[in-house]
Amino acid sequence: MIFRTKFFSATWDTWMYYYRKVYYLYYLITEKSGGEGFGVATSIDGVHFDDYGKVLGASDKMVIYLGTGSVWKLNDPQIKDTFICNYSEWRKCGDEIQQIILFAVSYDLLHWEKCGDKYNFLPDTAYYKEFQSQGERWDCIFPLQQEDGSYYGYWTGAPKEFVGVGFGKSQNGIDWEALPPPIMELGLFHESREVEAGAACVHNGKVYLMTGCYDHEKGVGFYVAEHPEGPFAPMQKNFALFSNSSHMHAYFSRFFYGEHKLLANFHVIARQENEFGRPITYLAPVKEVSFDQEGILRLSWWEKNEALKGDPCTTITGDCLIEGYMPIEAPIVLTVNCGGHIRITLDRYGHAVYATDASGSYQTVEVYDRGLLLGRNAHIRILVRGTFTELYADDYFIGCYTMPGTLIDANHRLIDLKVWSLSLE
Repeated sequence: MIFRTKFFSATWDTWMYYYRKVYYLYYLITEKSGGEGFGVATSIDGVHFDDYGKVLGASDKMVIYLGTGSVWKLNDPQIKDTFICNYSEWRKCGDEIQQIILFAVSYDLLHWEKCGDKYNFLPDTAYYKEFQSQGERWDCIFPLQQEDGSYYGYWTGAPKEFVGVGFGKSQNGIDWEALPPPIMELGLFHESREVEAGAACVHNGKVYLMTGCYDHEKGVGFYVAEHPEGPFAPMQKNFALFSNSSHMHAYFSRFFYGEHKLLANFHVIARQENEFGRPITYLAPVKEVSFDQEGILRLSWWEKNEALKGDPCTTITGDCLIEGYMPIEAPIVLTVNCGGHIRITLDRYGHAVYATDASGSYQTVEVYDRGLLLGRNAHIRILVRGTFTELYADDYFIGCYTMPGTLIDANHRLIDLKVWSLSLE
C-alpha cells in the first residue's frame, strides 16, 4: 500500500535487496499476462521510492509468461559489485511447453544483462516433472549462502512423487544442481495441487521455508526443518501469514537483509483489475522478522515505517495511520464510503476476527490466529491507504484486509488515540 509503479497498470510479485544504504525493490510486470518482465525502484528509507521502470523483458522464445526472481551478490572475491538475478520463462520444447530458470547479471542493481541460454537451468527429470502437461513448474530460486561460500537454494518445482518444492545447490550462485526434493508435511496445504517456494532463512540452526499456496485461503505458510534438505513440517504456531477467504488481500512474501536485520516484503491486492483483467497491486510496508523463545517466526512493525507519519489529524478518515491502546475484545468498526462497516475484534492471544455487515448483520469474513500473548490494553496500529488496511498489535503484524471502499470514519474505544496523515511522496 506504500508503492505502486506509475509506468505499468498491473504488477504482481515483489522482491527486495539492500546494498550500500539503498533499498532496491523489484516488481514483476503483469499488464497482460502472468509476467512480461520486471522493473526496479529504489529507496533510501525503505518507504519512499524512486521508480526506474522496466529493466528486463521477456525473450522472443517466451510463450506464456516470464516468472519472478531473487537477487544476490556473486560470491567471488576477485569480482566486485557483481549481482545475479534469476527469473523464468515458459518456452516451447518440441511439442511440449516447459518452464525454465534463467539468469541476468548487474553491476549496479539497476541495469541488467541476460546471461544467455548457456546458463539456463532446466528441470532435473530424475526428481521433477519436465513439462507443463505433466504439471511442471521451475521458477524463482531463493538462495541460502553457507559458511563455505556455497549455496543451497529453494524454488518452485514439481516433484514427481508428491507436492513440494525444488531444492538444490550451487558453488558460485549461477551454476545450479538439482537435488532430491525435501519431504514436506503440508498441513493446511495438504490438498493443494502445488506450492510455491518464496523464501528461506536460518535461525538457531533450523531452516524456515516460506511457502505460497495460491489457491488456498491462507495464502502463505511457514515450514521448519532441522536440515536444509528437510524434512519440513508446518510451524507449530503462526503458520499462516495471510487470510484470503473473502478476497486475496495479499500474497507471496520474501525475505531480505537490510542494515543487519532480516526483513520481509510482500504485495497487497486491490479489488479492482486493469483493462486486461490483471489484479492491481501495491507494495506493503516492509516488516521486521523475529523469532520468539519457542522458535516461532513473527513479522513486526519495522521502525523505518515511522517515516509514513505525516501531519497529525483530528479525524479518522482517508489515508491515515491510527494508533492507540485497545481494550482487548473491544472491537474497532471502520466505516467505508460504500455504506458498509468492517468490525475488527482482537483477543489477548492475537486472534483477530474481521466481520462485515453487508447483509444487514455482521458476518465473519477473515480470521487470523497469531498464537501470542498481548497486553491487556494492546498497543494498536491500523494503517489505511485507499481500500488497503494493515493491523498491528504490540508491534506484531496481525493481518491485511482490503476494504470494499475507502475509510470515512471509525467507531472505537482506543485510549490515547493518535492519528496521522500518510507521508507517501
